[in-house]
Amino acid sequence: MDRLARIVARHPKVVAVIGIALWAVALIPASRLKLGFDLVTLLPANSEAAAAYGEYLRHFGGIRKVFVLVEGADSLHDPGQAQLVQASVRIADLLEASDEVASVRSGLEERDVRSYLENTVSRAPLLIRGEGWRDEVRSRLEPEVIRRRVLEIRRSVQSIMPSKTRRLAPYDPLGFAQMLPPPAIVFSGISMDPLTGSFLSQDGNQALIIVEPKADELDAAAGRRLQNAIDLAAARIGEEFETRFVVRAVGGPLYAAHDEKVIRGDLQSTLSLTALVCGGLLVAAFGGAGIPVAMVLGLGAAVTWLAAGISLTAGTLSGVAVGFTAVLVGLGIDTGIHGGAALSRRRVEGLSGQEALIAAFRETGPPALAAAATTAAAFGVLLVSNIPPLREVGAVVSAGLFCVVVSTATFGASLALLLSRPRSAMSRVWESLDRGVGALVDGASRRPRSILVAAGALTILTLPGVVTLRLQPDLEGLRPVDHPVLEAEEALENFFGLGQEDATVLVVGESLDEALIRARSVVEVLKDAGGDLEILSPTTRLTGPLESVDRLRELEEMPIEQAISSLRTELLSAGLAPEAFGVGLEALEALARGEDPAGGDPVEDEQIREDPSGSVWVAVAVRPRKGNWSDGPPESLVTALKQVEPEALVASVPRVGRELQGMVGRDLRRLLGLSMALVLGVVLISFRGRFQPGLLALVPVLLGTIWAVGFWSLMGRSLDLVGLAVLPVMVGLGIDDGLHAVHGAVQRSERTVAASVKRVAVAMVLTTLTTSAGFAALGLSHLPALQAAALLVPMGVMACLLATVAVLPALGSLLGAPR
Repeated sequence: MDRLARIVARHPKVVAVIGIALWAVALIPASRLKLGFDLVTLLPANSEAAAAYGEYLRHFGGIRKVFVLVEGADSLHDPGQAQLVQASVRIADLLEASDEVASVRSGLEERDVRSYLENTVSRAPLLIRGEGWRDEVRSRLEPEVIRRRVLEIRRSVQSIMPSKTRRLAPYDPLGFAQMLPPPAIVFSGISMDPLTGSFLSQDGNQALIIVEPKADELDAAAGRRLQNAIDLAAARIGEEFETRFVVRAVGGPLYAAHDEKVIRGDLQSTLSLTALVCGGLLVAAFGGAGIPVAMVLGLGAAVTWLAAGISLTAGTLSGVAVGFTAVLVGLGIDTGIHGGAALSRRRVEGLSGQEALIAAFRETGPPALAAAATTAAAFGVLLVSNIPPLREVGAVVSAGLFCVVVSTATFGASLALLLSRPRSAMSRVWESLDRGVGALVDGASRRPRSILVAAGALTILTLPGVVTLRLQPDLEGLRPVDHPVLEAEEALENFFGLGQEDATVLVVGESLDEALIRARSVVEVLKDAGGDLEILSPTTRLTGPLESVDRLRELEEMPIEQAISSLRTELLSAGLAPEAFGVGLEALEALARGEDPAGGDPVEDEQIREDPSGSVWVAVAVRPRKGNWSDGPPESLVTALKQVEPEALVASVPRVGRELQGMVGRDLRRLLGLSMALVLGVVLISFRGRFQPGLLALVPVLLGTIWAVGFWSLMGRSLDLVGLAVLPVMVGLGIDDGLHAVHGAVQRSERTVAASVKRVAVAMVLTTLTTSAGFAALGLSHLPALQAAALLVPMGVMACLLATVAVLPALGSLLGAPR
């Protein structure tokens, strides 16, 4: 420490120039740092529910597609349903011309309907399920049944009203499709009737457009361009139709675009407010801008170095970690405050700049390093958390503190020496704070028993809150509260049935046949579960090659040829031309020969994916009635699915949250214990293994944490993911004041703890205020989880400060000076 102090003191200009050069170089990679969320990386690795949801996102891209909702608004006139459909078609045409769009749908296209008729309706005998399928097929081949079927077709043809019978008959003259589930084509989890061909809500007031972007869902720049294209299309159709339409979009890179905008805005606002408040406070306290400017510049360099390191390694920073990066201003400036205070005092005492800097290093170096080490240890324990966002926070803040210590001890110290001036006295603000805190310390020293009784009573009052603290981890807390796509999400759920309660059951097989067989087993379990579930499964339209061969072999043995002959005769007798039913007749002839009319299953399907290893994944979508699965699928249903298909994965957002809650509880107990053990170890090392001063330094953080967390719980507040992260923060921050106070008493054995506290009292107040400002600035964040931390941490550090200036002097008065 002395060697570093002498180098900086003798060559401050050289050190400052090197620091500026490193800062400038780091700006290049730091400017390329991406901000946003990758939901897959936020999911815990050892959670079965999270693993299932991650597989769903990886294989089926659940968050990539963009849904555009179009609704008529009060304007020149309200659009009718036909005009709403026309407007959505027009928007789709405009978006299709955009370079950001790979494909777009405003409804079912003719090729979709044709594919449904040819691949599903014409091969319906291959798709009928159940043990009695043979009897059902044979019954349709009876001459009398054929006669009634032809009469039904004739009535539909003669009617002026459109009907499904008339639409399906040319492809399925014997009506086998009537034995299939309700006709549906699935796009992005939405089941649409292929015979109406429209993407309209049930009330007919909302039209839907499904966009497949070219960009990845994490490409924020592409998301901004796509949002701009949607806005321009909306404005264009408003002019063309002379009607104002409300156009909302959700999904894909739109999330990334808004997240990045919000996170950058949060970063700018929190850093700016923190720097403004802390800077103003420090200028007033130090009676000038020289040392505060040096502190701020040192922190600026440290944060830039941190951003450059993250950009070169991880490449992306989430919103939660960004919030804690801003907090580094409040955390990191503590070292500068204690060092700057010592430097100012030495200049007041008449020492030269070099002598004052070396003395400040000696006085504040050991406790500052110990405080930084304990804070880094408190954050470092998050690296072993099961929750990825917490691990990211642990890595970012631990690395940030290292950058802050290095920058403050070199670049910041050199600037402080260059900018400091000889002084005759401390500022009026400093003197006022010194007198105020000194009076409190003296009062605690004179009445130690009264102070300890009051502290004990406060601890007893708040301890029940600690014991009953509720954990409510929620990934939604990591999303901006005023996200513009939230309204679109709500509309998508209300009008088209796509909501958070939806679940997807994933099965995988070595082949399509194996995967479909497993999917059928899953569907049977879901049907038996009841509960008014809508089940969307590819098994209603796909057979699989091997099953198709077996089914065709059995169909070949049935009297299909006689049925074809009877059908032709009945059609002629009813005055219907057999040629009009040519596709259906050819399909029946192919089945009679034991051939698949369509030549096999469709090549592409929305709910089928093949991974690089050749395994086939099948997604069975399950949509419950709203409110039935608010906590995810019932465990009894999950157990039943596992009994039938042990390797089935149930992907559900509420289920992930439910598992996350239990995981956070286990993490809390484990991390707090580990954090306290590491902090205790660092503290004992800083005191060279002496227990009395080490335990004495821990008293403020123990009491302050109990008081803050207890009051937080008694206020009816719970602990979320970020709250779990800030508990170790309070441990690391709270130990700071205790270390400086007790180290001062140990280094000057003739002094009491009270005298040591009074010596560093103003610096402790300033560090507490700046840290509180750093966290309080998170109140400007758009993330609910960070907004909660903006209140919890200031409560904690204020409580630790109170315990330091009141309880420590009282204990010191009774125990004597630690030696």
